Amino acid sequence: MTGRRRALLGLGGLLASVACDQRQPAIGGDGGTAGEEAQFPAGTVRLHEHLYMVPLGDDDGGCRMYRPDSDTLATLTVIYYRRPDGSFTTDRREAECGG
Repeated sequence: MTGRRRALLGLGGLLASVACDQRQPAIGGDGGTAGEEAQFPAGTVRLHEHLYMVPLGDDDGGCRMYRPDSDTLATLTVIYYRRPDGSFTTDRREAECGG
């Protein structure tokens, strides 16, 4: 397995299992610093110093979709949903909005 592939798989696992750090508030829109406001829309969730979940809007069933974004890390182009415990999943059936 190449180093890049291993890093991407590790990042995917991190995103799928990590819960939002409660010390890091949502940014963008009305929150965050001026630089963060300019870079991310309202409702963006900071997971790590350089890793964010950016809202994409709602799907046809009204479930909020997110995508990972970073200014320093490679991210996967995958849609994530928010679980009731605040973590993220790619499985919509596990999402806060239900099945």
